[in-house]
Amino acid sequence: MQEFFCKDKTTVNYEKYTCPYGCSDGACIEEKPISSCIESDNGPEDYYKYGTILVNRTNYKISQGSSGDVKLVVSSPTTASLTINGESKQVQPGNNYVFGELNIYVSKINYVAVANSTTNSIIININFKSEDKCGYGNDDQISSNANQLSEKGCGPGEGNSQERTFICPNGCSNGACINQTIITTCTDSDNGLNYYVKGKTLTKTNGIEKINEDNCGVYIDNINHPNMLSEWYCTDKNTAYHYEYECSNGCSNGACIKEPYCTDSDNGKKFYELGTVCTNERCINDTCGSPYDNSNKSSEEYLTEYYCENNQAGYRVATCGSGCNNGVCTKTVPVQNYGVCQDLINQLANPEDTEIYGQNYESDGYGREENGTIQINDKEYNYRGYSGFWNSRTNNDNNAEQEYGSIWLNLMVVDNRDVDLSNWIKQRTDYNICKEESYWDYETNKENVIYICSWSYDKTANPYGNSYNDNSAEIFWVDKNVLVTAHVYSGKQLSETQILQLSQKRINEVIDDLKDNSAKYKEFSISYLNRNFLDQAIKKCPSTLSLPLINGTNETCKTYWECKIEPAVCPEYGYQKRICVDYGGCSKQPIEEQIYCSPGICSGCYVPRWISYDSGNKNNIMDNICIPYGTRIEQPTGNIQKELVENTDRDQLPVGEDHNYKLEIISENEAKLSLYGTNENYSYTLIPGEKIDIKIPDYGPEMESFVLYTNNITYSNESGAKNYVDVTLYSKQWVNKYEQMGAYCNYDGIVQRQKTVDSQGNWAKCQNNYECESNVCSSGECIEVTKMIQNAKGYKSTFVKIFCKLAHVFSIENYNQCVSDRLGIQTPTPIPSSGGSGGGSSGVA
Repeated sequence: MQEFFCKDKTTVNYEKYTCPYGCSDGACIEEKPISSCIESDNGPEDYYKYGTILVNRTNYKISQGSSGDVKLVVSSPTTASLTINGESKQVQPGNNYVFGELNIYVSKINYVAVANSTTNSIIININFKSEDKCGYGNDDQISSNANQLSEKGCGPGEGNSQERTFICPNGCSNGACINQTIITTCTDSDNGLNYYVKGKTLTKTNGIEKINEDNCGVYIDNINHPNMLSEWYCTDKNTAYHYEYECSNGCSNGACIKEPYCTDSDNGKKFYELGTVCTNERCINDTCGSPYDNSNKSSEEYLTEYYCENNQAGYRVATCGSGCNNGVCTKTVPVQNYGVCQDLINQLANPEDTEIYGQNYESDGYGREENGTIQINDKEYNYRGYSGFWNSRTNNDNNAEQEYGSIWLNLMVVDNRDVDLSNWIKQRTDYNICKEESYWDYETNKENVIYICSWSYDKTANPYGNSYNDNSAEIFWVDKNVLVTAHVYSGKQLSETQILQLSQKRINEVIDDLKDNSAKYKEFSISYLNRNFLDQAIKKCPSTLSLPLINGTNETCKTYWECKIEPAVCPEYGYQKRICVDYGGCSKQPIEEQIYCSPGICSGCYVPRWISYDSGNKNNIMDNICIPYGTRIEQPTGNIQKELVENTDRDQLPVGEDHNYKLEIISENEAKLSLYGTNENYSYTLIPGEKIDIKIPDYGPEMESFVLYTNNITYSNESGAKNYVDVTLYSKQWVNKYEQMGAYCNYDGIVQRQKTVDSQGNWAKCQNNYECESNVCSSGECIEVTKMIQNAKGYKSTFVKIFCKLAHVFSIENYNQCVSDRLGIQTPTPIPSSGGSGGGSSGVA
């Protein structure tokens, strides 16, 4: 090595030096420390022989700072302060020092100009001698237990020493147990070197027991190593010994911590496959039932599906449409193989989680099936329906940016294979704001036409507030005799910055609309989350629809909607008109629709559009209309009364089955009706001209009576015929009725209760008629007309007629009603003509 230095503080000089241990990075390599331990007996298990150990360590380096019971402070190239086990001394190179049993020779001090630098250190040689002793402890604090031996030995590791205690069964003398016949046994609770299970050894020597437990933390050179395990085990000599083991994942409660792992035999959320999830702690199987409900119904309908995520076990409760058995959902077998869209039908009949382009779509696991009828051009067709639900969220740690989507997919297979379902599409889209869109499938080299009908919320009245940006749509397509409908919903939770930007954008849009309320292009966007799922569905069930043609030509067209809302600001009567016009050449008729809104300006009082007592309902307090000052209205008081309500409804029950009932027509004179209860089904025979009294406990105590009368049965064997049962339903039901009070809009914009007499019978003060419950304010008081007339006795009738005539000079109808109200005379009600169908209330004969 060439060592450069300053000579006489003016010139640079150097010397060549041969490094005995090599040179690296411009410095000689320090001599490596050497450690040794020599014992005179046969090690720490030779209790019946006195022995000593001699430990030597050379070139041992101690760095500046504190570590365990050792502390070093280097103050100069020739002086340092060394503290061991609380004993401190000033040390210098070339000198020997004694710290308890330790003999220390300081060979070198490494010093950097900064006194507190962590690179400062000393190089020392250590040697000490220790001997076996009867008793236990330091020389000046030997235990009084004469049978206890402190046995010294080497290990673990090269140059290290250890100390073990042993109870001598026949006593201890001169550093060794008194030798007699010894019977020793040893047992280990974790069966040897089992680092991941806490164990203990039990040794018995001539009846004397000793227990050693596995423990974390091993001291080496007075430094605690918390991740090291002292593992006790039994040797082949029936003695207990311990081994120090480094735990790679840490040590806790006397055992190494296992690396977290999780395995799933069915590889995910597979509702129709039994799986077992195993972790460090346990293994558990997919199980029928829900952990939230121990009822029998729960075990029949729900599946607890276990899965792995980030090496942790999780579970999900899924609803099994056809029940659960032995830890798997029972698969629903479609009625038949339809030969069209079969893959999509199977997916809907047995829905489960699926992954598309790395994005997970979570199913509710509930496959829905039903029979029903669909009406096309005044003709009914029977169908078998399947439906399923999926939702998805982007994997984003920033929740404010997380996008989400959901899709409800419905598929109907019409029995008549020759049905033209494009007519149903036309019926559905002609009077709605819908747009054609085409997908090109490069695998099949085919164009797929679908229809998108927008549900998107008016951005000025988003029911979820400004924190969300939401979009909804309904989608249709057809494959021969299969109709597919999809209801999609998507959105993104906005950050605070995005909310501010969106608010500013809406303000600018409102200002622009006030200047010129012109029509704007109507978007029909579908989020990529939902679009990816729809792409897969269309591949399984391609569309056979074609784009519409321009009238009188063979040229295709697409609608191009532009819409406007009038008036631009919500008026006081609480609704606006949306007007949409197609400029795409498909000659669609303009569409007008009414949109409810909450008035932006009100010269009067805001009142909920749908008045009810539940003022805490956000729909009630957010959806308002404006009424003028002085308007009288009725408001609920909050008091609820039970009232028996009689209803009569006439309806046509179609042939088919859903979750509530099943109807089968035998002939024109007989039909079979099954009603599904929660735990039991109820069957009835329907015959024209006869009535049946239906009593089902599931309807609850509020239903006083329920009678079904069969008017007639329409039945035909012809394909596509409309078969149904014409019935009249009579019911008596107890319902909650809110007590009402008279109220009015006061000049201050607050709805006030109308005034009447106080508890002493005094008339209330007023300025206007509408302030009074009687609607008569005279001389600053509310006139209680009804009470006044009741007290008028002899001239009651005449006064009332004069009063009503003055109040209603030009209206005979209002005059008669006034007389009836004030005198309590009931005016006759016209009797309804016979043969009417449904609608009104009537009793049951």
